[in-house]
Amino acid sequence: MDGVTDAPYRFIMKKYGDPDLTFTEFTNVIGLCRGADRLFLDFVYDDIERPAIAQVFGNDPEYFYHAAKIVAALGFDGIDINMGCPARNVAEKGSGAGLIRVPEIAKEIVRQVQKGVADYFQDFTLTGIAENVPALIAAANATHAAFDREKQRVNFTISVKTRVGYDSIVIDEWIKHLTEVAPDWITVHGRTLKQLYTGNADWDAIATAVDNTHIPVFANGDVTSSNAAVAVLKHTKAAGVMLGRGTYGNPWIFRTKQQIKSLTSPIIDYVPSDAEKIQAILEHTQRHWELKGEKAFVQMRKNLAWYISSIPDASALRQKLMQAPNPDAVRHLIYSEFN
Repeated sequence: MDGVTDAPYRFIMKKYGDPDLTFTEFTNVIGLCRGADRLFLDFVYDDIERPAIAQVFGNDPEYFYHAAKIVAALGFDGIDINMGCPARNVAEKGSGAGLIRVPEIAKEIVRQVQKGVADYFQDFTLTGIAENVPALIAAANATHAAFDREKQRVNFTISVKTRVGYDSIVIDEWIKHLTEVAPDWITVHGRTLKQLYTGNADWDAIATAVDNTHIPVFANGDVTSSNAAVAVLKHTKAAGVMLGRGTYGNPWIFRTKQQIKSLTSPIIDYVPSDAEKIQAILEHTQRHWELKGEKAFVQMRKNLAWYISSIPDASALRQKLMQAPNPDAVRHLIYSEFN
């Protein structure tokens, strides 16, 4: 979900859908420690998003130790270690899903994150960081309410997101490696790295993960409706379900979460009215403009395309929205379509 779950996206998902957890885009631990301004923008969040989880990636355990402290200092409710990204420029460098091939390094990364979090809550000291990092943290924390350090310490979670294998399914052994270091929970996407996002997610492989660990497993992959969420939970016996691409243009997908948790079936997915959809589109557009600025407005266009994907004969509107330079232009086009 890199390039998707930025701060405006997460805000809209929480406001209009209310998922139980929100996750940032994944952010490089080395860049965080070295004080890359742009990466700290990825960690901007609103209090409405809580519990908010910071997602990080890399392949050097030492940097994970220091980055875990930064995440805690930013007031997040947890840290998620990405061991599932299939992007070539990530995995071939030994990060993301590349860690599946080097389980000893993967386990040391989890240990260092656990140590970093524990050490931070002992004395609130940052280590291994560039000189500008404290100022970046202070600026980020100024955007939301003060947080209770003791409550954060007690509730802070350390989790892993991964896949069922690299070029073949090895989840039975891989999940045992992760179990050794005891993250609080593990999300398993039902494809190998080699598959990327092609073919069908292998829910049987996710069920294997559930069967081979006492740690809660969240199922991920091909969950694009409430009924699919119930189906994967029933099939895998997972403790929860993680939605990614199923949220594109559809924050309302979370509206049936209580029915999903009770394994109700069948479920009628919530369909927003035109007025609700317009409100979400325009609020998302305005928030994106205010938080990310004019130069980044091009990033909003994919969201606009997702929002209108269910409209019959939307191609003409889509083409116009892809050229919209600002929120006013989007507002004019949307009202012209829906009124």
